[in-house]
Amino acid sequence: MRLRVDREKNALVVTPDDEAELARAVRAGGTIDVGNSGLLLGVEVRRVEGLPDLVEGFAGWGSAATVEGVAAYVALMAGDDSNARSADVEVEVGLDERERVASLTIPRRGAGYEITYPSGNR
Repeated sequence: MRLRVDREKNALVVTPDDEAELARAVRAGGTIDVGNSGLLLGVEVRRVEGLPDLVEGFAGWGSAATVEGVAAYVALMAGDDSNARSADVEVEVGLDERERVASLTIPRRGAGYEITYPSGNR
């Protein structure tokens, strides 16, 4: 899995190891888990109209993605989660031409949270 910073959007972009060209993007509700020092532990994506079946959609993400019902959780970084907190986010889900999830774009800041690592202080 790869994690990069999109400075223009002030967002983090997560992709599986095999990057694909995006055919379209869908906005979905989600929840992020932020640990100590602003470490992004993981992101949950909830299925919305326009998203394919999540089991099929996250097939290329391997063991990092867990699908349960109408939501998928992608574990991103291991770290101290003793003071972890969760926040609601709007996630941009990039889909490839086969309707598989090719990227997740997560805003670095929102109501009640700020992700400072890996793109900022640690």
